[in-house]
Amino acid sequence: MVPYIQHRENTRVSTRVVDCPECGERRGVVSSERGGPAYRDDGTIRERAAADREQLARELAAAEAKLTSQQKNAAATQRRIAELQEELGSES
Repeated sequence: MVPYIQHRENTRVSTRVVDCPECGERRGVVSSERGGPAYRDDGTIRERAAADREQLARELAAAEAKLTSQQKNAAATQRRIAELQEELGSES
């Protein structure tokens, strides 16, 4: 038996045979299982809106982390500019 995992947005399995990971021979796909955030670990469908909210929450957290990092970099750059301006001003 060759397992076949399919993303939840695909509506059907489009392949009938795959290479067996154990022996390397071409084998038929005898069963398929849908996966992705809209499916629970037990294979049952969750409410699509709940899955979408979870995805958006993950994207928001990543964007906020990126913004924090960029703000720290900008503050460091501003400090360096102030130091350089101070050095330049003291040389005159």
